[in-house]
Amino acid sequence: METIVLYEGGDVIILPGESPTKQYQVQSHCLANASVVFKAMLFGEFCEGGPRSSSSPMKICLKHDDAKATGILLAVVHYKQSEDPPFHDAEEAYHLAQLCDKYNCIVPLGPLMSHWVASFIGSVQTMEFEHICMLIAVAEWMRNLKAYTSLTQHLIMSRNVSLTDLLTLGARIMSELTLVHLCARREEARSEIRKAIAVLASDTGVCSCRCSLSAEAIMIHITSLEHSSADSVANCVRSLVQALSFRDFTVCASRHNASPSVLMEEKKQVVLRRLRPEAEYFQGLALGQ
Repeated sequence: METIVLYEGGDVIILPGESPTKQYQVQSHCLANASVVFKAMLFGEFCEGGPRSSSSPMKICLKHDDAKATGILLAVVHYKQSEDPPFHDAEEAYHLAQLCDKYNCIVPLGPLMSHWVASFIGSVQTMEFEHICMLIAVAEWMRNLKAYTSLTQHLIMSRNVSLTDLLTLGARIMSELTLVHLCARREEARSEIRKAIAVLASDTGVCSCRCSLSAEAIMIHITSLEHSSADSVANCVRSLVQALSFRDFTVCASRHNASPSVLMEEKKQVVLRRLRPEAEYFQGLALGQ
């Protein structure tokens, strides 16, 4: 078995995982300073708090802990971990954050975890739904507001995620509080877009005869909203608005002795205003919301 010395003369040997392939020589006071859980374990009335010394270190098996995540955690609290991300995907980051939560050592790992998670944000567009959920959980555990807001906004607006997906796979990974607010914010965003489609398809409060979309077109966009991301449908509606021509309003204009171009611009502005509540509805969640 490989021995990794994180503290020369350390009085504890940690063996993580079900079938350890590495053991870590560490110092009990470093662990206790980083985590109240380790402090209680090593200096309390537990069996791990028994006699130990640098010449006769105590061996502690953490068989329920992820081996790689434990190695990273131990390296960080002994100042032996580089700034480069030590994991390759969101799942490994999730295991590490889960371990930080278990041992209540969020503070010593928080800054490094924020740095490491930021390296994943750039590839979120191509990331699997499950991995996004994992990164959201990581951001929540580590109290990383910036990543949490960015990732939840992406999930609300840019992903075609059904409520079924959120309530099954998402519920196994994310906290109940996050899940409840994600579902609510997802529906709020879609509700605003439905209102925009309704405005585009009917009057703007001035003239009840100005109908720019057929009933069939309305149903196409309402239906696509249930099977596409909110962003994609909102952009589609924006494209429809920009494609409106003053010719669409010539009949209406003649009835009301108004300029077709003026009526067209009025409708465009009303619809676009409806699609512009991003600061209120389309933003991500705040931690502890």
